[in-house]
Amino acid sequence: MCAEAAGFADGHTSKGVPCEACHVSKEKPQMPTINNCVQCHELEALTAKTASVKPQNPHTSPHYQNKLECNNCHVGHEPSGNFCGQCHNFEYKVP
Repeated sequence: MCAEAAGFADGHTSKGVPCEACHVSKEKPQMPTINNCVQCHELEALTAKTASVKPQNPHTSPHYQNKLECNNCHVGHEPSGNFCGQCHNFEYKVP
């Protein structure tokens, strides 16, 4: 288990997901990319699950479609943020 796990990273480690699943290597951890995330989280299912979120589905947008890097909002070892809220007046609750 990762000693530094916090935020939603705790949820991953509590389910037995090793640090390497997201960070590729424990010795030289890399920032996870959308490619790491979609190994476990099906992109189409996630987009469908949030389809009714207003004013805009956060997992598909006119700017990025469904290819925005997950870590723009979901930051495993610190509080997550509302990436869209930097420019838009969207009040998303980001887990």
